Amino acid sequence: MRGETERWTRTLAAYRRAEARVAAFKAEEALLPTARREYPACEDLEERFGALDSRRVAVLKRLLRSPAPDLAALALKLELAVANLAWELAGAETCLETSPPTRGGSPNLPTEKIKRPA
Repeated sequence: MRGETERWTRTLAAYRRAEARVAAFKAEEALLPTARREYPACEDLEERFGALDSRRVAVLKRLLRSPAPDLAALALKLELAVANLAWELAGAETCLETSPPTRGGSPNLPTEKIKRPA
């Protein structure tokens, strides 16, 4: 369990760094003159943003695949999934479907079938 918690913490830190890089880029870009942000002058900016955001999404997918070590982590995982429309990201839907249960008995997904009244 300790290893899973450490892995979650490292992956979350990597996601926060990637998220900060995207935010810093957007802030820097907003300070540029309008002509620099318009097409075709903005093509290199779009490439840089694309690379930064692709890295952020890759780390997000890795985070969503990681088991949530506790309920707070699970809540954050769900918050990030909703905020990033994770179900629309290529490959992320399987991260959401196959997340293993968290430790302590709080599941990411139901582990047993719900019994319906007869």
